[in-house]
Amino acid sequence: MLILLLPVTHSQINVRHVDKGFDIGEGTGVFYVLPRTVIQIDLLVDKIIKIKGPYHAYAKKYLGIDDIIENDVTTYKIREITLSSTAEPDNDQIYFIEYSERQTKDAQSILLSFTEDGLILGAELISDKVKPGKGFIFPEQEPDVDSLARYFRYFAEKNLIKKVDTLVRKINIDTISIKKLSFRTSIVEKTLEQKAREAVMNIESIRVDRYNILIGYQEVSYSKEAIEYMIEELTKLEDEYLDLFYGKILYQTLRYRYTYTPKPGDENIWIPVLDFSEQKGPQNPGTSDESLYIRFSKSGTTGLFKDITKQKDEEAGIPGGFHYRLPEQVDISVLYRGTRYKGLTTYIAQFGNIIALPPGIQNIKFYPHIGSLKSIQY
Repeated sequence: MLILLLPVTHSQINVRHVDKGFDIGEGTGVFYVLPRTVIQIDLLVDKIIKIKGPYHAYAKKYLGIDDIIENDVTTYKIREITLSSTAEPDNDQIYFIEYSERQTKDAQSILLSFTEDGLILGAELISDKVKPGKGFIFPEQEPDVDSLARYFRYFAEKNLIKKVDTLVRKINIDTISIKKLSFRTSIVEKTLEQKAREAVMNIESIRVDRYNILIGYQEVSYSKEAIEYMIEELTKLEDEYLDLFYGKILYQTLRYRYTYTPKPGDENIWIPVLDFSEQKGPQNPGTSDESLYIRFSKSGTTGLFKDITKQKDEEAGIPGGFHYRLPEQVDISVLYRGTRYKGLTTYIAQFGNIIALPPGIQNIKFYPHIGSLKSIQY
């Protein structure tokens, strides 16, 4: 927050709008800016990652199952859309508070307070800061689908097997033939099908163990809690091995934020603010055929007001006082793939009017997020 103490008199204040042809000349003073409204679109997205099992090719052969994941697929689905508003400085609404140094000897002091962005908070009064936000918030690094051992615990088992070769050597001595056998042992890598067969054997063994517990094969009087625990752990172990054939489905919840700044001409039309693809998720507008739209419906209340005071003062050559906004109340709707989501009713500063106070009014407090008057003192 910035606070300035300016020596002024009621006759000294002259607030001028800064445009392209603005010339500060010999004037002395400070600048302030009015805010404009920014709409934030927050998306809550479900990301579904389907990873095929390393033994999926043998699921039918060894387990007789067909409903497996055969390809790695990632999809996105919108769970929730939330709208909110924030503020940022409006570069088209910058004003210069000018005062004359020649009359400061008998002048009073006026305390001006601003936000870090230059938005005026008031004269003598202080309000909260405004910190606008922009752009997408993307998730961190995506899961490495190629690292199967990360998702399939029992895929990372022993990969080597002992191989024994029998060598037959035939020796002929006169009319006698002798066969000499020798054995050569080596270590070779298991094939994927051998691993699949071992996984099936483990599944069968787990099912037998679970069955024996249920029928009391060990003839041990286990407690109910112990039996439930053993059954639960064996079932988890079986599921881990079955995932090697079925595949796995991972779920992630992602949050995205996109901002849109309304501008004149945006009223009562559907505006594409971002694209959303089920294969890629949120994208910049124009990258796919599936857009998310918002629509601004004005209430029309500020259409009854005109900046009459400012117009008369300019015609008469009278210096203007502090300028403030009279914001417009707007209903915002959201549309995606024919479905309307919950919208927002809020005030949009730039859809309203700019009004100038009389130059003698200097005790003012503004709403920093929309630039309207909170209080004044004559």
